[in-house]
Amino acid sequence: MKLYSFVILVTLFSTGMMGTRVVIPLVSNELGASTIGVGLIVSLFSILPLFFSIMIGKIIDKMNFKIPIYISIVLTGIGLILPFVFPHIVSIVISQLICGVSHTIFALSAQRFAGIAFGLEKRDIAIAQFSLGMALGSFIGPLLAGVLSDIFSYYAGFAILGVISLLSIFLVIKLNSTSNDSSRANKIDNNNPSVRNLLRNKQLRAAILISTIVLFAKEIFIAYFPLHANELGYSSTMIGFIVAIHTVAAILIRVFLGYLMERYKVGRLVMVSIIYSGIILIIFPFFDQIIMVTLLSFLLGLGLGLGQPLSITMTVHSLDPSHTGEGLGLRITFNRLTQVIAPITLGGIATVIGMTGVFWVTGILILGLQSLLVTKKY
Repeated sequence: MKLYSFVILVTLFSTGMMGTRVVIPLVSNELGASTIGVGLIVSLFSILPLFFSIMIGKIIDKMNFKIPIYISIVLTGIGLILPFVFPHIVSIVISQLICGVSHTIFALSAQRFAGIAFGLEKRDIAIAQFSLGMALGSFIGPLLAGVLSDIFSYYAGFAILGVISLLSIFLVIKLNSTSNDSSRANKIDNNNPSVRNLLRNKQLRAAILISTIVLFAKEIFIAYFPLHANELGYSSTMIGFIVAIHTVAAILIRVFLGYLMERYKVGRLVMVSIIYSGIILIIFPFFDQIIMVTLLSFLLGLGLGLGQPLSITMTVHSLDPSHTGEGLGLRITFNRLTQVIAPITLGGIATVIGMTGVFWVTGILILGLQSLLVTKKY
């Protein structure tokens, strides 16, 4: 399979999946869910992967590349079309649970394919292209979901986005491996390491810590920037535009990721991206002019957009091919835990020291965690 076909496959899948992520709170509210209820429904997307990602990864390690990707696409189609067929709050809940699992299966399978199937010489580039496809889908999906919801309805938007995700199944047919490692990876390995044994791998621990740092910063920005901007008097349209600029920056940096990885060591890129992002977060609250806030949002998108795919690369590098899925599942488990804990923790901080304090604490915290990587005390 050509790399551009792989990017299209990932983009189609993530366009449908990520498009509905922004609609879920709106349609849940329309169906009568309370504010707390909306929060619980949104969190359902991460609940099952939090507990089952490692198990899913183990299963994927023992399967052919195509099978789990087929399964994830079909499950996503069912999960997204379900609210259109049965427009009820129960359907939304079931949809969230299905899509949370299907997204995890797809992410683990596609990352494993990128890390093994293209061979060592193209492995890092393939992982960068996977990240590019996810970023493109995360940008296109929400925009398309908004347009579809305005023109038709929330439920029609779900159905159309579900069909878009299903279209990616035709590209799975073209999936093939160019590496001998892939055939070895698909064989069952009786030497099945426990989570404790996996965490003894220092490089894997570093990769998980990096992923946690980047995702923590990203989740805090997405959750609390709109509230901070609202305090500054920005309109909803302007807030949406600034968040979109943040996503565009993440896409742009991933376009050049292959070039950067050829010129610089992964460890150096990671260190620079985290320190850079921490500094941006600390200085963010000192500006209230729209131009400066938009610029800082763009710059932060560059830093965080670089860190996430690099953590995937480091994870794959640290693992034996026969346990790639399991190791990536462990990484996703920590990611989902971060997605649950971060907003709640920083929400408590915001009530004590204000919204600007959230950015300061987050910036200082990720700089502190970066020091663990520098001193290798992790």
